[in-house]
Amino acid sequence: MIQDAVDAAESGDTILLGPGRFPETVDFDYYNGRTIQTCISLDKSLVFVGSGVNQTFIGPTNGKTEYGTYGLASRSSNLDLEIRDLTFIDCDGFTILFDMDTGGQLSVENISTENCFGGIGLIGTFGGSIRNCSFNNLEHNGITIFEGGDGIVIENCFFSGGAAQINIAFPESRNITISDCVLENGLYGIILNDCGPVTIRSCEMENHRVVGISVGATTGVSIEDCIIMSHAQGESIRMLNNQYLIVQNNILEGGFGAITVLSPSPNMDFSNNHILKSPDGYSIWVSQNYSGPATNLDFTNNYWGTNDPEEVADSILDGFDSDDIDMYVLFEPMADGPISTESTTWDELKSLYR
Repeated sequence: MIQDAVDAAESGDTILLGPGRFPETVDFDYYNGRTIQTCISLDKSLVFVGSGVNQTFIGPTNGKTEYGTYGLASRSSNLDLEIRDLTFIDCDGFTILFDMDTGGQLSVENISTENCFGGIGLIGTFGGSIRNCSFNNLEHNGITIFEGGDGIVIENCFFSGGAAQINIAFPESRNITISDCVLENGLYGIILNDCGPVTIRSCEMENHRVVGISVGATTGVSIEDCIIMSHAQGESIRMLNNQYLIVQNNILEGGFGAITVLSPSPNMDFSNNHILKSPDGYSIWVSQNYSGPATNLDFTNNYWGTNDPEEVADSILDGFDSDDIDMYVLFEPMADGPISTESTTWDELKSLYR
């Protein structure tokens, strides 16, 4: 059992995991008197090194439990956890639940998560990184920073959503960087809520049924050099009440709308993007539920797939089209042509993670 090695180890030790599957579980005291099952219960700083994602597997074989069976769970303070080169499989809870009351740092690299409820859940984690990992066929979220996360980097990761998944969610977190990731399927790609600053760059997102990136009540978000192509009924970017929002050098295409604006975003720089509408959708759809003063939305200096202003105006639903809408999209002057990009095909990108 891995837990025997954990119990015998001193803080800072490295535990090497050989090939095979480790299905054993132990009791773990969680909130409100609940006891959950987990393959690893952690109360000290350790390093776990597997023999490879196709060699070392951690996951239960005893079916579903009342509160879910987790891969690794911790509710301590100021722990440093490093884990790499293995696969979590068939967990009906989170694969890693790292709940640090007053800080802690997580470093995860070359981890695969397969057929689990959720991927990595972080609370109160200060610093760390998640690199070169894949999250496949999950019921819940790939990575969730519930609250208090600060200074976390997510890089070169692959997300393929399950039936009801959010690939990445960040409520109430700060100083987050997401770069060079591929996110596909599921309901949402990335949800940002009441957080910031956050940087999202050089990511590719495809076929999310609701929205690729939802940005709500944030301060200091930058989305740059991304390709976001939503589901036939979805949106690429949804915006609600954000401060200091930068969206530049992206290719955006949505089935319902490439961009949905629910309320104005003060201090917004939305420029040099390639904004495309589907045949039956909008390039920009503006909500009629906004109840503030009449506001102009600056979407100038973008390319819209055409140089004809009338075609662009016809692809936008805003206050110029309906007296019930108090937001007006300004799109002239337009960029002369498409932005330059070095996009790789989806098949080539996916092959990097398989």
